[in-house]
Parts: sequence; C-alpha cells; structure tokens
Amino acid sequence: MSGGLIPTGDGHTELDEDERHDLIPTYIATRRELFDADLLVVALGGEAFSWGAGLSVSTDELRRSYRGALVEADHGDLSALLTFVRS
Repeated sequence: MSGGLIPTGDGHTELDEDERHDLIPTYIATRRELFDADLLVVALGGEAFSWGAGLSVSTDELRRSYRGALVEADHGDLSALLTFVRS
C-alpha cells in the first residue's frame, strides 16, 4: 500500500513506523491528558506542572513554545519540554 499504510490483517490499516514517527511532533496533548499528568506527578509527591502559565507571552507564542519542545523531545532532547512544563 502507498502512503505509509500497512495492513494489520484484521481489515484495518495502520501507519508504518516512519509515518508514526512523523506524527509525534504534531501531537498536542488534550486538557484531560495535561490534567492526568499533573495528577500523576502530585500522586508521586511532586508539584503540579505549570504548563507555561508563568510565561508572559501570547497564546500563539505559548503554543509555539510547547510544540517546539515536543519536537525536541521527539528527537531525544527532553530539556526544553521539562523547562516548559515548569515555566
């Protein structure tokens, strides 16, 4: 099949590994997932993430920062994402 789709054998298709990898930087967590991350951190004795709330920037810039941090994390560097969630 073309376009990175591979048959699963059950009548469905899925993206091949290269296509899945390309999607990761475009993934933005839902509010529920951010809330769940906070719950987990707090349950483990940590402080809830601020998710960029302390940054004095526009919403668009906040989204760009988050997305950029996700791209870097996708390439193995978690430092920007860890900084963002605590900013």
